[in-house]
Amino acid sequence: MKWLLLVLALVVGLVVAVVQPAVQEDMQRKHVKAALAAAKRLAPQLAAYRTTHQHWPATLAEAGLDGGFYDAEHGQSGKLQWHAGRAELSAQFDNIPGAALYYQAVSGGDAGMLWRCSQRGLPERASHWHLDCEAVR
Repeated sequence: MKWLLLVLALVVGLVVAVVQPAVQEDMQRKHVKAALAAAKRLAPQLAAYRTTHQHWPATLAEAGLDGGFYDAEHGQSGKLQWHAGRAELSAQFDNIPGAALYYQAVSGGDAGMLWRCSQRGLPERASHWHLDCEAVR
């Protein structure tokens, strides 16, 4: 009976060791994707504000916007920050220390405002997350 419990504990430990990193990565990926989706949702509204007022809003609230984002599957939330001087939205992640996502207005032509996505500090596997973001230092 003791051997059976020992084998069972060993099997459970192995399953946890294999599954836990994949679950953690899935949580990180969905949190980052929720932030990027929120940035993409806010960007046209910020650009419209700039077109109307001839300047960027000092805060998201000034433009009547909220930078909150939420990953319902994992119950993770966050808040985008607006940096008017750089025309940039950014997010940091509690579950990925040192990581950040940036969404910055780079030009505005006939086609409207163009935005560039960049990131720093995301795990190596983030290159497989299809974020279309550059890595910056």
